[in-house]
Amino acid sequence: MNIFGWIGLLMFLGGCAINPYVAKPGNPTSYGPRYGFSEQIIGKGVYKISYYGTTHQIADDMVMARASVLALKDGYSYFVVDEKSHSDKDFRYYNPAAKGGYYMKDGTYSFAGGYETIKDAQVDLQIHCYQSKPSGVDKEVYDARVIRAEMGSKYKITDEQ
Repeated sequence: MNIFGWIGLLMFLGGCAINPYVAKPGNPTSYGPRYGFSEQIIGKGVYKISYYGTTHQIADDMVMARASVLALKDGYSYFVVDEKSHSDKDFRYYNPAAKGGYYMKDGTYSFAGGYETIKDAQVDLQIHCYQSKPSGVDKEVYDARVIRAEMGSKYKITDEQ
C-alpha cells in the first residue's frame, strides 16, 4: 500500500484532521465527500485546477499550492489566475455509526445508522504560467516559489507530496 493509502486508512480509522494537501485526484463517492485535486492541461503553460475540501479557506490555499507545484514542475516561475470560482454543496451520506451503532432488539443485533450532511467546498482555478515575470498584465502575478514556500510552511507540505 502506498503512502496515500496509509494516510487515508489512518484518517478513516482515527477520524482526525491531518494535512489537507492530497496530491492526487479527489474521488467523489456515494460513501462520503470528495477531497483532493483534479487538474487539466488546457494549453502550453495553462492549467485548470480544482480542489475539493471541507472549507473554502483550505480549498483556496490548496488550489494555490497545487498551482505553484505545477508551475515549478514544468519549469515556470510565475503564474496569473485567469479565472477562479467557488462553489459548495451539501453532501448527504449514510453513516452507520451516526446514531449510536449497534443495538439489541428481540435477541438480535441491529445497526442504528443514519444520514449526515456536510459541506463539500470546491475551488476551480485556471492559471497561465510564465518563465519570467510578465509585465503589462492586469491581474496579480504570483511567484510560484513564494506561494510554494508559504503553503509548505502553513500546511507542512513537503517536496515529496
